[in-house]
Amino acid sequence: MLLLCVPSLAAAQNPAPQDPLAPGAVRPPTLRRPAPQRLNFGLFLSEGVDFVEATDGRPGLIVDSRIRQNVSFSAFNASLNYSQLGEQKTFTLATGATLRYYSAQPQVIPSNIYGGASLSTKLGERTHFQGSANFGYSPFYSFGSFLMPPSVNYVRVPSDDQNIARLDNNMAGGSASLTWKLTSRSSLYTGYTLDNVSATQDAYRVFTQGINGGCQRQMTRYTSLRLGYGFRRSNQGLESAPHFDTHTIDTGIGYRRPISSSRRTTVGFGTGLVLINEGGLRSFNVTGNASLMYQLQRTWTTGVDYSRTVEKVGALLTPFISDTVSGYLSGLWTRRFGVSASGGLSLGSSALVVTNSYDGLYGSGRFHYELSRHLPIFVEYVYYQYQFEQSRALAPGFPVAMRRNGIRFGLGYSTPLIGPRN
Repeated sequence: MLLLCVPSLAAAQNPAPQDPLAPGAVRPPTLRRPAPQRLNFGLFLSEGVDFVEATDGRPGLIVDSRIRQNVSFSAFNASLNYSQLGEQKTFTLATGATLRYYSAQPQVIPSNIYGGASLSTKLGERTHFQGSANFGYSPFYSFGSFLMPPSVNYVRVPSDDQNIARLDNNMAGGSASLTWKLTSRSSLYTGYTLDNVSATQDAYRVFTQGINGGCQRQMTRYTSLRLGYGFRRSNQGLESAPHFDTHTIDTGIGYRRPISSSRRTTVGFGTGLVLINEGGLRSFNVTGNASLMYQLQRTWTTGVDYSRTVEKVGALLTPFISDTVSGYLSGLWTRRFGVSASGGLSLGSSALVVTNSYDGLYGSGRFHYELSRHLPIFVEYVYYQYQFEQSRALAPGFPVAMRRNGIRFGLGYSTPLIGPRN
């Protein structure tokens, strides 16, 4: 690690340019003028219907007909999104809320409330800071947010399409990282993450925090070598359940580069090793990630992401190893008519204590048309399903299987309160 992180004399005398696409690269200040501040306000009214099939495993929560059977609903969503891009700092902020009126139990309820912010800034000539925070509330517990492509939302929004249990829960989390450049090729990094799910039932609570640190060496224009260590601890709400620790050896090669002369296609991947420890039981696993992004045309973008991770999710009483593939596609057919689609497939298995596995699938497709500059209409189809092998390691009230098909259509209004209106 020392040999990789300490710059050589030759590198100090003839520094090579750092690839801005490299994993963990510190972006130099841009020469373009800062974009103006922008604050967008959005309203959406929609009607929808869900067709649901659920198989209960361990009874424990009240079965709610609004999410466990076929139902129609009306929804109202309001959101605010703020962004500011500067030469030395980028800041984004988003918040929103959704109300739903279900035909099964006529009552207006706040189906979710959410918010988040992110900051990226230079603290000095060689030091770069990135941080983010988010929060959310929902009267329903959802499972399967890992099926969404990471590029879809930077703010974690409680997904109504993935609701499986009637249970008030609050979510909060955040991360911070600091990178220090030794030379144009070598850098040190450290970071901290926190994630908390608080629910009215102990088995659905989980509190996770972790730290990591290490160094990175840019070996070639597109290839980097990372040597680092990370520690993470997850505590379940149940006193009888032991905490779950992961020791990550972040040793591997990172690769990220455009693979076409037009620079429209970018690929990347990374690898790691993780040791799982829970109640004296240990397991050693390989983790990793890969991504492919392609800009089809000026108004079309698509991408695919793969990740292999070890997670402790609320309501799953043991850690699971998951392989997840997700993707997205968005673009405009005409100036007013566009389409977007996203989805993911995940296969998981319990890492310790008990034997259980699952498969999960989520997909959505939306067509939208702008009646005017600020007045879009849309129609959307969503599909969500998962299946566990058995009810072992599942919290009471967690269905063993769930399948949901849904259709939504509605009308929106969006306008910038601050910033250009074109």
